[in-house]
Amino acid sequence: MTQKSHRGEGDDWDGSGRKYANSFLAKIGKIQSAGCRLCKIARDVRGESTDGLAAETYGHMMMMIAFTNIKSTLD
Repeated sequence: MTQKSHRGEGDDWDGSGRKYANSFLAKIGKIQSAGCRLCKIARDVRGESTDGLAAETYGHMMMMIAFTNIKSTLD
């Protein structure tokens, strides 16, 4: 019997609970766009266009998380 990870399953998870970045998934042809999911959600909420999103890489995601943490401490 195989044990399933509670941290994530599917094509965009690497088996150890880490999610692949969209830039990698687009590179191997699993998805059409390498655009950042967090940026897309933020633009949707603000009613802005989702054209020209930044590529989602691990570095971009870490930058977004750091920015969010800094902003929350200032609020």
